[in-house]
Amino acid sequence: MDTNTSMRLKPQQVRRLGVAVGLALLILVWSSYFFAYQSVQNSFTKSTESALASETTLLEDHLERSLNLVTTILLTMGEMTNITMVTPDVLTPEELQRAIGNSHVIRSLSLIDSAGLVLTSSNPGNIGKTISPDSFSDDSHDITWRIGKVRFGEVLPYRDISDWSQERTSPTQQLMPAFYSVDQDGKQLIWVATINISFFENVWSRIDHNPAVEIAIFNYTGKKVMNHHAQPVSTAEVFKQLSSAISYQDIGSFYLAQDDNFLVVYRSDSQSPMIVTSIANMDTLSADTVQTREFLLLIATLGSLLIVGVLSALYRLYIRQARAAVMSDNLLAGITTHLLMTRSDLRGRIEDVNEPMLAATGYSRAELLGKDHKILNSGLEKPELFEHMWKTLAAGEIWRGTFRNKTKSGELLWLTATIIPFRNEWGDTTHYISLYSDITQAIRLSQEYEREKAARLTLESLNQKLRSEATLDPLTQVANRRGLDEFVREMNEQKDLARMSLAVLMIDIDHFKQINDTWGHGVGDVVLQTLAEKWSGAIRSSDLLVRLGGEEFALILPRTPRISAERIAEKLCAQTASQLIEIADSDQPLRVTISIGVAYAAHVADQTIDALLSQADDALYAAKSGGRNKVVTLSVD
Repeated sequence: MDTNTSMRLKPQQVRRLGVAVGLALLILVWSSYFFAYQSVQNSFTKSTESALASETTLLEDHLERSLNLVTTILLTMGEMTNITMVTPDVLTPEELQRAIGNSHVIRSLSLIDSAGLVLTSSNPGNIGKTISPDSFSDDSHDITWRIGKVRFGEVLPYRDISDWSQERTSPTQQLMPAFYSVDQDGKQLIWVATINISFFENVWSRIDHNPAVEIAIFNYTGKKVMNHHAQPVSTAEVFKQLSSAISYQDIGSFYLAQDDNFLVVYRSDSQSPMIVTSIANMDTLSADTVQTREFLLLIATLGSLLIVGVLSALYRLYIRQARAAVMSDNLLAGITTHLLMTRSDLRGRIEDVNEPMLAATGYSRAELLGKDHKILNSGLEKPELFEHMWKTLAAGEIWRGTFRNKTKSGELLWLTATIIPFRNEWGDTTHYISLYSDITQAIRLSQEYEREKAARLTLESLNQKLRSEATLDPLTQVANRRGLDEFVREMNEQKDLARMSLAVLMIDIDHFKQINDTWGHGVGDVVLQTLAEKWSGAIRSSDLLVRLGGEEFALILPRTPRISAERIAEKLCAQTASQLIEIADSDQPLRVTISIGVAYAAHVADQTIDALLSQADDALYAAKSGGRNKVVTLSVD
């Protein structure tokens, strides 16, 4: 502005003053609008997140208390059950109904035998009905989660066991079965509680009637067990981000990567097998704030029109230009807080750059201003990509694409770009604004995932190749020493496998010589075959079980953390000790125990498998010296 000390204002000065005042008023009006608009949006978002977090806490607490009640009743009935009580005059429907009490979560409490026959029930209509034993077996695919020894099945479209047994579905009623097994005098009896799903849905409806919010219950395998007010989102995508989020914290929220209109608020607990989530459609929920936003926009518009109305036609033209510039600057200021940005002339020379772009490329502002964008070119993209880009921009259209740039230090920088041609009042393009998103980390994670997937497939393929008579132990049908050598040779030829972690378990059957001496070598062979079959069914397809000779086995666990290897060893040890092996011509089954030595290396390249086998053998010796039937670990990092 010209600073003239004369007391008399010239027309040019008046015009400039008028423009300055008009610009100041427009900035004030629209800044107030944007501030108020943003405040409304932030307030809505925060209040919605807070409300959903509170609702999720209530849902999780209610669901956990309800399932714990079911668990407590089943455990109590299991403790009280004995073989003399299983008579209609003792476990009557009335007695079982009293055991349920006033709980609305349990529709019926029933006792069935191992064949699925209902012996007695709080609902007399269930007595004598039969359900498939596959529904409550330990390895049933219908089991969605477990709380201790209580198993919970899938939600079924039946009202009670009587309808379930006849597969007579109900259009309005659903149940979830909970099972608890009791072993009485060699008989397996199962207590079954049918959980009333309508009980949860009624509570959920009272908590939140809004159909734009889905209440979803997941287990830790990614299965959506129950839900209310389903939203049009991918269950797999929700659980993918959900599993990543709960690995950092048990309570939190995030927006879906594929559709950021959906807010997911979750609550999990490592002591509980469930994850409670609320999935909100923010577009639908924010419809209530449209009236407020429209009112703010109306006020801002009227203020602008009032300012423009008191200025001359010349002033109006100038104000419009200034207003457009101010709005553009405000928009860019908000966008470039989160995005990388450059402004360039029509020849591609950089005129301005924001701080995130400088941080990502490693250049200083002085090193980039006035330079062509080619300074960032990695040289890895085909010329056709940039030819298409310039052709699109020359036509005055927005160009979008993904390419690789390089930083000042020479590292690759993956970017998704949106290049916008900016025009003047005559419609001529004056410069370009380029907005970038740095997706380098996402690309790296994707590449790491693909390498991990390829390595797993390679290991599974390798195990399949070992399925030949030359590499299998004829007695146990697991790999022999030759199969192990072939496995090691193939692994050494795979460069990607050299970077993986590896755990080795050495397994020895305790007092096996006494078994052979007491029962004979035929019984010893049965023990070896039975245990090898049991262990083979408990491991992954990419793992390798090897019989080294006699009663000594080795288990090779690629890509397995040390803590997971120890858990597997403890599980094998416990399952073997609890398993009874039937012996021909003998009424008394045989119980055996095993000792396991564990060795671990973070990278296969650091240790040969033979070295790990030696370490595991030392650990096995320590386990046997320490009393047998135990696991000892030696770590090699």
